[in-house]
Amino acid sequence: MISHRNAATGRPRRGLRRRVAAVAAASAMAAGAACTATGPTSKAGGQAPPTVLRLALAEGAGVPYAPAVERFAAEAHERSDGSLVVDIDWGDMPIDPEGEVLLVDEVRAGAADLAHVPARALDLAGIDRLRALQTPLLVDSLALADAAVGGEVGADMLDGLGAHGLVGLGMYVENLRRPVGYRSALVSAADFDGVAIRAQPSALSYRVLETLGARPSMGVGYLVDDTGERFAAAESTWSGDYPFPRGSTFTGNVVFFPKVNVFVAHPDRFAALTTRQQEALREAASRTERWWATERRASEEELTEAWCLRGGRLAMATASDLASLHAAVRPLVAELEADPVVGADVAAIRELGETLPAMELVPPRWCAPPTGDGARLNP
Repeated sequence: MISHRNAATGRPRRGLRRRVAAVAAASAMAAGAACTATGPTSKAGGQAPPTVLRLALAEGAGVPYAPAVERFAAEAHERSDGSLVVDIDWGDMPIDPEGEVLLVDEVRAGAADLAHVPARALDLAGIDRLRALQTPLLVDSLALADAAVGGEVGADMLDGLGAHGLVGLGMYVENLRRPVGYRSALVSAADFDGVAIRAQPSALSYRVLETLGARPSMGVGYLVDDTGERFAAAESTWSGDYPFPRGSTFTGNVVFFPKVNVFVAHPDRFAALTTRQQEALREAASRTERWWATERRASEEELTEAWCLRGGRLAMATASDLASLHAAVRPLVAELEADPVVGADVAAIRELGETLPAMELVPPRWCAPPTGDGARLNP
């Protein structure tokens, strides 16, 4: 059955939701595993039907993270010995501006059993537990992001979702978010002043950009803001084929924060599962995180080269540029650190960062920008 309507709000959807069962997704795993797995037996002695869990998403099936979602569904089916089927309920394409936060409402209301939610959207639903991941200029590499999400600090964040009516199953790092200027490079705090910048809805993300002097909104696509004014920049990633204007410039060594996606469950739906099924969902999320980070996600070097091959430009902030950015966001960082829970997470992530190599983005020689404080763009 294809759903045309938001289950929680009754609002008509602009596009169809394509529903994909985990049994189909499992074909990408070991051949025949989904078909031969045996689930629990019924009282009559036969095999009981599998438990079907609806997994809600905000976007359609063409998104870059679709393989991670399908992997999670397949892993849940396999790890539960076939007793779980995760039915993927793809959302709107293009994305509804409210779509990400509505996912949280759907799960809390019991209209969806599971959801795949970007961590950035949780604060719009009154959930601040993952805000440390959005702390500006803190998580500046995939290595640090993976270590935070997959380690003790990430586990504590997931546990903290219980106080907000959600069960945190796991999360993974999709990409890093950087500034991309449509007309000129954004490398220092002064470059953001008054700039209309496209960004996905998030209370903290918008505060970061506003602190730098920019005017964030989601707008209509990537080119026009909510008032009809043309965007001059975006908070985005170079890991997708997004419709940036020709000649747009990413700043390679400025990372606002990572984009982290979270798998969550309705508490009562989760509690109704067997212990093995609960373990299977958590294990599926964990295995998806490792698979995405080690096998699926492209490296920063590969993404840099792909961006340059598409004709994109690259800028690198100088030491003085970076100092201006850190100075501009310092009051906001201090505010986050003052929160006992978020501050502890920020400190833990910063401590993790001290154990890892500093971010070192080495662009292809033919795409490398000139060096020196006055030379910012590639030739």
